[in-house]
Amino acid sequence: MTYNLEEGLNARKLVSQNEHWQKWFNFSQVYPTPHHYLLFADPEADTAQVLNGTYTLRLDGFIFEEGNDIQSRLVLLGQVYGIAGTDRMRRDLLTPLLWGMPVALGFGLVGALITTVLSMFLSAAGVWFGGWVDSLIQRLTEVNLVLPILAICVMAYAFLNLSLWLIFFIVVILNVFGSPVKNFRSAFLNIKDAPYIEGAQAYGASSLRIIIKYMVPRIIPVLIPQLIILIPSYVFLEVTLGLFNISAGYPTWGTIIYQSLTQGALYYAHYRLLEPLAMVLVTGIAFSLFGFSLERILNPRLQSG
Repeated sequence: MTYNLEEGLNARKLVSQNEHWQKWFNFSQVYPTPHHYLLFADPEADTAQVLNGTYTLRLDGFIFEEGNDIQSRLVLLGQVYGIAGTDRMRRDLLTPLLWGMPVALGFGLVGALITTVLSMFLSAAGVWFGGWVDSLIQRLTEVNLVLPILAICVMAYAFLNLSLWLIFFIVVILNVFGSPVKNFRSAFLNIKDAPYIEGAQAYGASSLRIIIKYMVPRIIPVLIPQLIILIPSYVFLEVTLGLFNISAGYPTWGTIIYQSLTQGALYYAHYRLLEPLAMVLVTGIAFSLFGFSLERILNPRLQSG
């Protein structure tokens, strides 16, 4: 059998019997104090301080046959090995960090691609048809820009018990009516009255053909940087949802951060929290710099001098 001091220790009873421990021990669900602190804490200190000395672990057991023995092994806070270290169950953290990378990048790429394409066609339709169509799209966009999308996702998961992929679909639909619509609309307004658009109308091209064949290809230099820059926002969204324990069951960066926070990583083993955060930041910076560089290359007007 396995006895876990973290789970078997009656921390509430011990803390209730010591007025000094009550001042620093935290039982909350977000940043709980590890229970094993009570095994080494100074009972007369108002802060979490280790009582120096020699500690002895004694096991009392019963055997039923003469000559038998009890084999025991003490594992203190797991083992730390490998490049990324281990979690509290001695599992190599490099595995979930590498598994979380394609999940986060796939989440970001698919979300950014769907959002960008749909926003582009909505903007093109609004600019071309004008009137109430353009007005409706702009009003929906303005309303959506002030909606707390993250709060909506968390509430949908908490009250409706929706899966991560359904929440992802909701986020994509809401982000379609976002800031990309404004950016694409300004680009389409510049080319709506171009001579080749009038020529297409003259030979009887349909509205759908004009939008797909003549308007959309002209904003590719705006589309690609917008797509690249939008990827980190979906990566951050996946991490944030994982921080709220909204997961699809796969090891992701958000899940690692959530488990680290709920298992006392703020008190010890800080690397468990810093490693996924570092990968998220590096991913966001990389895609942002890549998107800005593409924008300067594809849009020469942005270059200075």
